[in-house]
Amino acid sequence: MQELRNSLISVRSAERIVEDEYEIVSDHRPVRVRVGTQYPSRLITFNPPNPMGSLQAETPESEISINNAEVRTPDAYEGNPEGLLNDLEVGVETRFLEYQPQYNEYRNAPNTRIEHSLLYNDFDETDLVVQDQRVIEGRRLNLVLFDGEPQRSVGQTATLDPETLDGPTAPITIEDDGDPIELTIPTKAPELWKNEDVIGESFTEGAARARVITSGDQTVTIELQVDETYQLRVARVGFDGGSVDEEQFTPIQIKETGETGGVDSYPGPNITNLEANPNTGLNRGDTFDLIWEASNIGDENDLRGGTPIQRVEWYLESNPDEKYELYSDQSENLSEYVVSNETTIPVDQRFETGENELRIRGQDSRGRWSENDDIGSVTVDVDSTEERETQIAARIDDLSNNNGARFITSISIRNENENFDRIEVDYEPDATYGSADGTINTTRGSVSYGPRGGLENTDFDITIRVIDEENGGETVAATRTISATADTSNPIEENVSLGSSPQLQSEILDRSNLNDGARYRISYETDQTDAYKETQLHLLETDPGNFDEQTENATETAVDLSTYPFDSEYKIAVLTVDSDGVVVDANIEIKQPEETMAGNTEIVSSAAQEPDVPGNSPDSELAFTLEKDGPSDVTIEGIAFEETSSDAITIEATDQGFADGNSFVRTDTDAVLYSDLINLGAGETGITDETFAQWESPEFILTQFRDTDGNQVNIAGETVTVRLYFADGSSRSYELTG
Repeated sequence: MQELRNSLISVRSAERIVEDEYEIVSDHRPVRVRVGTQYPSRLITFNPPNPMGSLQAETPESEISINNAEVRTPDAYEGNPEGLLNDLEVGVETRFLEYQPQYNEYRNAPNTRIEHSLLYNDFDETDLVVQDQRVIEGRRLNLVLFDGEPQRSVGQTATLDPETLDGPTAPITIEDDGDPIELTIPTKAPELWKNEDVIGESFTEGAARARVITSGDQTVTIELQVDETYQLRVARVGFDGGSVDEEQFTPIQIKETGETGGVDSYPGPNITNLEANPNTGLNRGDTFDLIWEASNIGDENDLRGGTPIQRVEWYLESNPDEKYELYSDQSENLSEYVVSNETTIPVDQRFETGENELRIRGQDSRGRWSENDDIGSVTVDVDSTEERETQIAARIDDLSNNNGARFITSISIRNENENFDRIEVDYEPDATYGSADGTINTTRGSVSYGPRGGLENTDFDITIRVIDEENGGETVAATRTISATADTSNPIEENVSLGSSPQLQSEILDRSNLNDGARYRISYETDQTDAYKETQLHLLETDPGNFDEQTENATETAVDLSTYPFDSEYKIAVLTVDSDGVVVDANIEIKQPEETMAGNTEIVSSAAQEPDVPGNSPDSELAFTLEKDGPSDVTIEGIAFEETSSDAITIEATDQGFADGNSFVRTDTDAVLYSDLINLGAGETGITDETFAQWESPEFILTQFRDTDGNQVNIAGETVTVRLYFADGSSRSYELTG
């Protein structure tokens, strides 16, 4: 079915450049579709009859329609694109394709359906996406209508041959008529289209610039963002028949004009909606926002190439040889015909006192640059190019503990003078046995203090000085003093990161219990960038006392920290440090240890194995063992199948050794916890409560993992993530390896 769906999508014309011209091409090929399977031959035991499957077309109760749309440049096309929109407003017919499996042993197998390029499995209780829709891709609207009467009902592979019946049209530039464009489509799964994995119900999730606004029993209406232009293409294909009385889509193509012919004769992108904010009162060291739009879509009085934009750049009119990038897309699958953005530009040595004229130009995929009046122009007025006052940004992490006062001071200097020499940091009071002064010879860095015994809970003044040096003499360009108390509370957390700084994501799991004290597992991930140095992890009593800490160079790992006592308050600090030694991102949480079932339950082993069924089967069963820390019993109430690296989409046993259909079993006691399907991504599945004590190591199996066709999946070497739900309300995800 996935090959069949891809074949339908391939009918949608692709564009390629041939000798500087655009050529419309289509990819049609026969598609082999497996509508059944065969069991392997066995020497001793008997197979059940081979499973069957049927593939057929279905006519929905309603048609596809588009409302509130108008053609932006109707004169740019051959044929009648406005007439096509009128037809689409009334509605055009299409059909669905559905595969219905007929297995002898696999119960409740889903039907698989293709709707408007969306491929999904239809279970009794839910619908699961197999491959996403391509009706709406950015500003592209792709309508591939289906006709014909394919019917297959066999136990082997069948071949379907797609045929283009009408179209595809050229990309038709459309826009709203004052009200939002609405696309209404028939569907058997309206709730699925509302899911953010498909379209979503807001413009901030799912498909860009689209949202589902209404749904009926078998329809959804999708609203497109207003004040945008969209490229609409329509085609009709057939399998095993289907016909059209009159071509509706094929005649609509882009007109050829000019001596050279084709779209190559049209100019490049036009720069519009150009603004600099602010554009006056600027000084060296300030910034302004350059707001711009590049469009390669014209109108009836200004025809353009209608090809995607691949580059936008700016330069100063006084220095046209130096150009600076605003946008670039060098991929093979360019798709943006209109590009807009807001770019922050620093007022630096490139700008002169007085008026500075900026020019902005764009290039499309034909290589055509904006020319003449299509080049945008905006002026910014700079009052002074004198050096601005040097500024000091600082972040101080207080890591004090029972060994004494301890700080990390991270610093970033802005608007430094050309005579900058160094940064000096003083911590007062100093310990009697030595100086705590630190020096940084670049404009970014950090200075650590301590631990200095006996100075916890002491008040400090931390002074930062920027030193310039010129002609053998030194001057203080800037100074700043920050008051702090060595009590684990950070006195200041200013932004000292750069645009290239690594960013941190972390999760803290409480694994504390009365026997083992405060225990936390910290899982973190940072960007893999050249600027990354390390991640520091700290567990500190907030009234400086016991602590645990660790430093990791890995960009992704999990670390366990622990200390005593259980009944104290703790600061957990996860600090990402860049190559300059600066703390550029952090996660800091204050926690009171709490004993939870999830936090004190671990997976100690897992392995794939062959299920206990007649004949030979792949390793479609996953066995795992749990272990309990802490003094209290644990009760499991639910399970969820969250993700996997394999092709499995469900867990269901048939002819399994314990009892037919028992998918979740505790094997050391033969307790059946669940006897039905556990579907991928379906959320919590309630089970028969299972309790075990600290001294027990219960063993479980999940059996059998199956794919979209109901076949067992070999999970040896694959990863499976499950979430267990416990009686105290806690839950936790575990990654198992087959």
